[in-house]
Amino acid sequence: MAAITGISCRMIAYYETRVEIPSISKLEIIAKALEISVAELIDSTLSAKDILTIDTRTLKKVRLMEKLPQEDQKKVTTYIHDLIKKNRISNQ
Repeated sequence: MAAITGISCRMIAYYETRVEIPSISKLEIIAKALEISVAELIDSTLSAKDILTIDTRTLKKVRLMEKLPQEDQKKVTTYIHDLIKKNRISNQ
């Protein structure tokens, strides 16, 4: 995978163990290497139609979030996770 994507073996291991969350650009590279869509890579239950229904303002915020330092990205992700858990929201 590292040879195909140009992403280091160490980073791929982080992604696989969910220690690090890849940026959208890295997800696109990995999905292309696996010949699947980013939606399938993230969640096999998502369809392209599901992705298109995501609010564009939300997508723009995600793109901006990618520009934050890695530590701040982790903080944002943790905060979102905690809010979802607090409100007992599931992905079903």
